Amino acid sequence: MRSGQSGVSALIILMMLLGQAGFSHAASPQKTSKTKKWLELLRIDKGVEREIDKNKERVLIGLPADLKKEFQKYSAIIFDKQKIMSDLFVPFFSKQVTEADLDRWISFYSSDVGKSIIAKQADIKKRQNEIIKNTMESIKKGTAVKLPSVNLNDPKYAKSLRLFKVLDYKKIYGQMLRVISRVLPPFMLTRFKKVFTEHYYLSSMAISTEEVYTNKELDAAIDFFSSTAYKNFIKKLPEIIKNQQIKYRQYIQSRIEKLQKDDKLPQDLASYLLRKKG
Repeated sequence: MRSGQSGVSALIILMMLLGQAGFSHAASPQKTSKTKKWLELLRIDKGVEREIDKNKERVLIGLPADLKKEFQKYSAIIFDKQKIMSDLFVPFFSKQVTEADLDRWISFYSSDVGKSIIAKQADIKKRQNEIIKNTMESIKKGTAVKLPSVNLNDPKYAKSLRLFKVLDYKKIYGQMLRVISRVLPPFMLTRFKKVFTEHYYLSSMAISTEEVYTNKELDAAIDFFSSTAYKNFIKKLPEIIKNQQIKYRQYIQSRIEKLQKDDKLPQDLASYLLRKKG
């Protein structure tokens, strides 16, 4: 299960997440306020902080020695998280969702049951990683893999399986295999796939889900992740991320240009950064 992105890991997983119709081109103050609340609930600011730290590190590594100290002194001005959130992320994401969908997201993430579901995602993620790790270790050692004995037709697992279907578990399963294929040699990957089948994955996760979530939480999770508010956003998420990354680079460049024009950055540092970005 994921968050805005994110999670949402949450993001998520999110978080570290578009309505298809009714997009607003000029957000009202009310919608802007709701968008800000939504991004806070998804902890997007934490993702922005991580991205800023990576940006600073990349820039610092490539800077000439005589500009390193200047950059360290002014980097907080260039990469002002609050300005980036208010000037870029809030207006950008406000155009990606309808106000009705914002209300649905905020209602879920603000509710007690929603908070509990999101908080428990860390446990689910940990268990999923342990399943993969134990499977890989067994294959590397040549020992037998203990397969879960689960009858997926048992009504006991009906809600968990319904949740997996809502979350498009086939897509998640495929993504996991693609990630694993990058770290395992071909012969081991073949052996891994023979064990880590779709049934094996579903069975293992069904057990974990039943142990972690209550029936009330499963009902609420199924309801939200089945909603158009969630589905509309997830459907266009790759496009949203791509556009957001482009706008982020454009925003930082325009910010450096403005700081240079206002004499808030040393001219040599600003000129070098703009030259590199160009």
